[in-house]
Amino acid sequence: MEQLEVDVLVIGWGKAGKTLAGALGREGRTVAMVERSADMYGGTCINVACVPTKDLVHSAAERRPEDNAQQWFTQAVAGRDALIDKLRARNHLMLAEIDTVTLVDGVARFVGPHEVEVAAGPDRLRIHAESIVINTGTVPATPDIDGLATSARVYDSTSIQHVDPFPRRLVIVGGGYVGLEFAGMFAKFGSSVTVVDHHAELMPREDRDVADAVRALLQASGVEFIMDSAAERITDTDESVVVGVRAAGSTRDVTADAVLIATGRRPVTADLGLDAAGVVVDDRGYITVDDRLRTSVPGVYAVGDVNGGPQFTPVSLDDYRIVLDQFLDSGWRSTADRVAVPSTVFLTPPLARVGLNETQARPSGRDVLVAVKNVADIAAMPRPKILGDARPDQGRRGSRHRPRARRDGVQRRRAGGHQSHRAGDAGGRHGEHAARRHLDAPVEHRGAERGAGGARVHRSRRVIARRRRGSTAGPVDIRRAEGPTARSPDARPAPYR
Repeated sequence: MEQLEVDVLVIGWGKAGKTLAGALGREGRTVAMVERSADMYGGTCINVACVPTKDLVHSAAERRPEDNAQQWFTQAVAGRDALIDKLRARNHLMLAEIDTVTLVDGVARFVGPHEVEVAAGPDRLRIHAESIVINTGTVPATPDIDGLATSARVYDSTSIQHVDPFPRRLVIVGGGYVGLEFAGMFAKFGSSVTVVDHHAELMPREDRDVADAVRALLQASGVEFIMDSAAERITDTDESVVVGVRAAGSTRDVTADAVLIATGRRPVTADLGLDAAGVVVDDRGYITVDDRLRTSVPGVYAVGDVNGGPQFTPVSLDDYRIVLDQFLDSGWRSTADRVAVPSTVFLTPPLARVGLNETQARPSGRDVLVAVKNVADIAAMPRPKILGDARPDQGRRGSRHRPRARRDGVQRRRAGGHQSHRAGDAGGRHGEHAARRHLDAPVEHRGAERGAGGARVHRSRRVIARRRRGSTAGPVDIRRAEGPTARSPDARPAPYR
């Protein structure tokens, strides 16, 4: 069997893994990057999550009511595929052109604490490295629903992007971030969408006025919600699929052309042979790590979604920084002081947040001041006036920084734009000046709501949280508040690895 010895082995080509491999390779370290699928060069974000879905969201928003839904969707998918092919090729080249990086296609499995065997058909390769980084991410979870496994009309968040024919009627099981993004997208493409969610209220982790605004926005696009419900069975017919939904003590049948399952994600760890290495996982299969992303085995790290942290690309990028610091610097970086992690629900317009929301801030031992204003009424935001539309201005939300002697502010921002991920790269990192400035700029922008006469308005909310005098509450753990490590059906499944 062929053998390969390297300084660092990275398993999984995601945001953290590919960035770390490139950085260490350029520093002269020998690196092996193992990826099980050539379709995933560059990671989930650019291939099946962040980028392709947002490209489809944009295409859907541009469709006019008179445009043929099937033709428009087909053209949108073709444009999506052309874009992703270019990005995938570019990501492959970014590592292939580094002499000290070896790219390996195959399925990796641990055979010891610092050794893996990679299988590609009948071929086998043993790779030994004193430092190993696990970056295998997550995949869509499959709930236990009668008939789901045998239905030809059931899709997940990856396969639904190439659904054919276009579903005139779509049932989405799960009202979390991914479910809502696809609900808005397919409604704009021309589908009649029904969302089945087990929660009594939509988006239970968000403030009620925000969640209500999102619901009103989607309902205005024709999305129907069946709350406090459960999909119990899925049955294919010759021309459609029937979903049996239990709600309010009775069962109703919802007929559709396709069903999207959006009930969360699960870690890709079952086939890694972690027992052979001694790597500990929790009861859900996520790899257990400390605040420097070290596993139970010295020299073995877990980055990205597979470590059970918040499933956001900026978090994965920050994981890269934390591990890189241990290779090349003092190793002071950790997840313990990670603050201001952004999250976005890519509706039309998008909804974004940074920091604590009001519901989280009030019980934290702070006084909370909330200010709300329609974006259309803010003089410094001319876009709504130019477009004659009171919706948010695509993410160019400004805020006046308000420095304070004490660093006890909490920033929150909900904006209608795609700039939030970029803000996360710069401002979500603890210890950097951008993060310090943003922490002292407690601004949140909320998504579109319905105003008088049914006109869509946008409310900007400013939340300032200070510690009460005499409070003994310690610093807020933003990591825990922003993205609980426990996965639930409505957890944000967005970009992983």
